[in-house]
Amino acid sequence: MGEIWKDIKAYEGLYQVSNYGRVRSLDRMIWNKRNKSFYKAKGIILKGKRLKTNYIEVMLYDKQNNKREFLIHRIVAEAFIPNPDNKPQVNHKNGVKHDNRDSNLEWVTRKENVNHALKKGLIKVGSKSTSSKLTEEQVIEIRALFGTKKYSFSELGRMFNVDGAGIGRIIKGQTWKHLPIIDYDFDIDSLERKRRQRKLILTQEQINEAASMVDSGISKRKVAEHFGVTHTTINRFLKERVPK
Repeated sequence: MGEIWKDIKAYEGLYQVSNYGRVRSLDRMIWNKRNKSFYKAKGIILKGKRLKTNYIEVMLYDKQNNKREFLIHRIVAEAFIPNPDNKPQVNHKNGVKHDNRDSNLEWVTRKENVNHALKKGLIKVGSKSTSSKLTEEQVIEIRALFGTKKYSFSELGRMFNVDGAGIGRIIKGQTWKHLPIIDYDFDIDSLERKRRQRKLILTQEQINEAASMVDSGISKRKVAEHFGVTHTTINRFLKERVPK
């Protein structure tokens, strides 16, 4: 099949997009606001701008010379690919984000898009992520240790140098989803609430550590998560620590 051109919706007579992923402007008269007159603009193939995400973006001008940026792959999909299920995102089948041929594009849900990116290795997960503090072996160990009921989120956090909230997300399978998630025979949140209720008192050493963390600029909410207590509890202990 050769290259096919179609008008871009809302820019009919001004721009066209092809099934090869190219965008062109058409010969047209444009109003010059400064000189208050029309001038003839010759149609050209738009070069586009490659973003940091590797998507290609083009700038289009309407009849009033107002500009707007568009991602080429969405323009191509809207012009050439039916979307009967009204899916919101456009996926590049081969994972190459600047390959905007219609044969390389498909309408997908957000979940389908993420799953495709994971399958293609376009999203780094787990220990492959540059922001990861843990290895996959450590995550498996954390989930197993929590199952013994001997360790709280905050205790595991201190053991593995991760905040308590982060441990909670690991335990619940909200992060590291590609690793086995343990189906505990108890309610996770109920167990943690009981632990926090029992742990209403911090040691003097912990109070001093909490104060140092707050003084260094860490929010009280983060400090509370670190010690596995409420924000109110941290406030109370820090107030009591201040000499009267």
